[in-house]
Amino acid sequence: MAPLRQTSMVPHMVHHMVANSIVCFLALAVIILRIYSRVTTQAGLGYDDAFILVSMAVGIALLSVQGLLCTSGIGYPIQEVGENYLLLIDLITASNALFIIATITYKSSILSFYLRIFSNNTKTRIATYISMVFFVAWGVACFVELFAVCRPGPGDISKETCDRNAVLKDVSILCIIGDLVVLLLPMPAIWNLQMNRRSKTKLTFLFLLGFIVTIIAIMRYVSIIQQDFNTPEFALAFQDPLAYTVLEPNMGILCASLPMVHNQLSAWKTKLFDTIKSRPEPQSKSSHVVSRGTDWNPSTISGDSRYGYTVSITAGR
Repeated sequence: MAPLRQTSMVPHMVHHMVANSIVCFLALAVIILRIYSRVTTQAGLGYDDAFILVSMAVGIALLSVQGLLCTSGIGYPIQEVGENYLLLIDLITASNALFIIATITYKSSILSFYLRIFSNNTKTRIATYISMVFFVAWGVACFVELFAVCRPGPGDISKETCDRNAVLKDVSILCIIGDLVVLLLPMPAIWNLQMNRRSKTKLTFLFLLGFIVTIIAIMRYVSIIQQDFNTPEFALAFQDPLAYTVLEPNMGILCASLPMVHNQLSAWKTKLFDTIKSRPEPQSKSSHVVSRGTDWNPSTISGDSRYGYTVSITAGR
């Protein structure tokens, strides 16, 4: 890898870096809560938890690579990139590889979770296994294209042995298709469960949170088709695709873990409300009534409200 010459982060990438860091932090927090919930409820850890932990580690590494890219010349004309030219090519390749690994692992986590909860639904389990094979094949094909087919020429990305635009488009389209498959796969099984319609709707909403990831995948695809990555000015072209490359898997990790922590969050919310309700009512401000003769003015009020009390003096009989 070429030596690093640090550059300032362009404002456009600063915004993306902040947004991706927030999503990554939230994903990490939810995963910690997920593991805590598994342990405290004695549900035990499964393959789905192992896959999501690996995916989270890769997601953090992906965010770190984005930080390196943003401080190594992404967003600058190639003349200003200078000696970081080859370094950017290496880091972009690394970010694409990490994206593939993160996507495969968090999708595998979701599918392993389906196998865990739909243990008696044969059709859903068969469809889940087929989806797993699809994602593994997709990952292998992506790695072959990334490392065996797309080989940059020495010092010149325009001498690559493939059309990088076409490769990135293919990867993005298959991601979108895979997202939709994973989202829709459990819906028939959910609506055949023995529970009321409200519970089914709530469960469906939790599982369809992943549609947010599909929207991000579409945004990534749009950002890719709008750029030419075979141009020497690839450092300018890769800004938005890089941001969505980091955001998509980290948001996927977050959405994949939310259904697992729903019960824990609901329990904490109920406990909080019960604690608030059990608190004693605040004591009302003290009021003293002093009776006087019939000639006393009944409207006389004295005292200092600054100290929490007033004294009303009313006429007696």
